[in-house]
Amino acid sequence: MGKTLRPVSVVGMLLLGGLVLAGCTGTPDPVVPPTTGAASAAANTAIILAVQKESVEKNLAPRGTVVKQFTGTGPATLHIDPLPEGQKSLGSTVICTGSGRWETTIQQKKPSSGGSGCSMDGGNSVTYPLEDPSREQTVDIKVENDVQFWVTIYSTE
Repeated sequence: MGKTLRPVSVVGMLLLGGLVLAGCTGTPDPVVPPTTGAASAAANTAIILAVQKESVEKNLAPRGTVVKQFTGTGPATLHIDPLPEGQKSLGSTVICTGSGRWETTIQQKKPSSGGSGCSMDGGNSVTYPLEDPSREQTVDIKVENDVQFWVTIYSTE
């Protein structure tokens, strides 16, 4: 019912792969779970969110506009401001540690949800039609308590 799963683009994956290879020349490894120290975790998060943003803004069809990026551990609830005029859908792209699953749900009269398995190698995007894009939206992110995740929330026309 309006759910669309899209694999992360080839360009996004190539960029991520290039960043991993760049780690061999002295730059921080971008996709190591953030257990290697605070500085490494911050660098990893910045790279992961930048790759997600580029994928949303350049590779989705239709292209998305990033409205919020977030990282955390375990389940979370995000509040999203009303969308700009003309934007009718809200989407998310998620990567996470572990072997479990992630799920995002837009809370509305008829909630929309989708998800996939956790992976640090890439992620899927899910786009949801909104009943009322002019009001604040609530997005629930479900993962296991000890799972680290990175999410980019975006809007589309």
